[in-house]
Amino acid sequence: MSKNPNVPRKKNPFSMIDVTLRDAHQCLWSTRMTTAQMYPALNQIDQSGYAYINILGGAVFDVMVRFLREDPWKRMAFLSRELATPTDALTRGQSIYTFELFPDDVVDLNISLLAESGVKVLTVYDALNDNRNIYSSVASGKKNGMLINAMLTYALSPVHDDAYFVARAKELVDLEVDFISVKDPTGLLTPERGATLFPALVTAAKGIPLKLHSHCQSGLAPLVYEEAIKAGFQYGYVATNCLANGASLPSVTEVLASAERMGRAPKMNRSALQEVDDYFDWIYIDPSRRDAQKNKKFLIEDCSPNVITHQDLFFKHSKNVLIKMSPMLDISVGLAALKNVKNIYVVAVKNEVKELLFHQKQNFEGMATIHTLNSHPNGDEYFSFEIIEEETAVASYNTPKQYLYEPNAAVMKSGAFQLISKKFKLDKLDPHTHLYTSNGKISDFPGKVYAISNFHPYKKKPLKKVIGCLKANVKIRNFSEKIETLKTLFKLSDGGDLYLFFASSNGKKLVIECRLGFF
Repeated sequence: MSKNPNVPRKKNPFSMIDVTLRDAHQCLWSTRMTTAQMYPALNQIDQSGYAYINILGGAVFDVMVRFLREDPWKRMAFLSRELATPTDALTRGQSIYTFELFPDDVVDLNISLLAESGVKVLTVYDALNDNRNIYSSVASGKKNGMLINAMLTYALSPVHDDAYFVARAKELVDLEVDFISVKDPTGLLTPERGATLFPALVTAAKGIPLKLHSHCQSGLAPLVYEEAIKAGFQYGYVATNCLANGASLPSVTEVLASAERMGRAPKMNRSALQEVDDYFDWIYIDPSRRDAQKNKKFLIEDCSPNVITHQDLFFKHSKNVLIKMSPMLDISVGLAALKNVKNIYVVAVKNEVKELLFHQKQNFEGMATIHTLNSHPNGDEYFSFEIIEEETAVASYNTPKQYLYEPNAAVMKSGAFQLISKKFKLDKLDPHTHLYTSNGKISDFPGKVYAISNFHPYKKKPLKKVIGCLKANVKIRNFSEKIETLKTLFKLSDGGDLYLFFASSNGKKLVIECRLGFF
């Protein structure tokens, strides 16, 4: 142990800085993670024990505006407000978020807005290590009460020896920054180089805490982090496991294990870390449903890729697999073909089923849960149930009462025909007629509710006197005749507020007159 008081004591924890919400998905997902996708994981990230959370880098502004159609400033403010852990924003000094140079007043405005958004740490660098290009950023950050993290960009050349980086570090010491980071964006650092460079930087920093930011393109970054821990660095940028390595940064659990072996492990919440990883650890598959001749395919095994034969391969890379199926697929067929199905999502828009998604969870055993959503301008309708609930439910039956209930398209697709009766205490018109009735009013029913004015046996001659030549909306449920045939037979025209349901009830054909809503 060095006796130099300016050198951090190696027994101090090697604290972690999370990059999951920025650099990790920037490297692996082209920065395409939306703010909405981040939100469910924020609480767990906050509880994980990170010292700081990086939320902004150069590509974020570009992608959010051009591709995600989001306001970057709103994201910075939102994340900084939602996270108790201090947030970190990275800028390119005089270039801000681009590769051009901006005047000092523009640089100052940007940093002032970051501070107003709640960002606590300003991370700044110049790609060529020309520290003249970070002077104004450092001054502005200090003026706005931010901590300043100045970076040294690592490169390989005859010029970039240890002495070069030591000289640049001393310039940052003179700027009185709060942290100095080694930034290795292309994974060029090796453990051998770190063994000489890192101790030299620790000495040059004169007590200013050092951070390591190294990517994994070469696969050596975890070993480089070990050298940083040995040398007395105090922070390391890391990513949640499923968004680590490759072009991204090392895994938080791998670096944490190294810190533990060296007696410098920070206090981290492993349960929260696992929850974060579980949230992001997904494979999404949208198989092509057309063959080489552009003909539509509906069978799972005819789609490309054949997800049935590749299930084990998917689970080698992720614990969660989400497969988009044809909305025409029978749910029971999907369940029979796929293993470990935990959830099924049926999504309808304006009462038309648009999406059918199967969620496979590695090692999941048990009955799947079906979640339905019908989105429409008047509000979204949700209904969820476990398949076992439908299988064990017993429906009650009766003739039409005061109200008629028609489940939305998502519920109909889900097959919850018996459960609807049991759940909402409704009588079903017939085992094969998926319409329901009651004398009471149910306001939260997932579908349409009609007030029944009358119903009639299906006898053509008497019916012509009752409904003939009316303006009405015609619907059929478990009925042999087609709508066009019925409209022609009874001379019905489309429109108005009257609905005519031609349906079977207790084995008999009926015509039910009703109108939408409660009366």
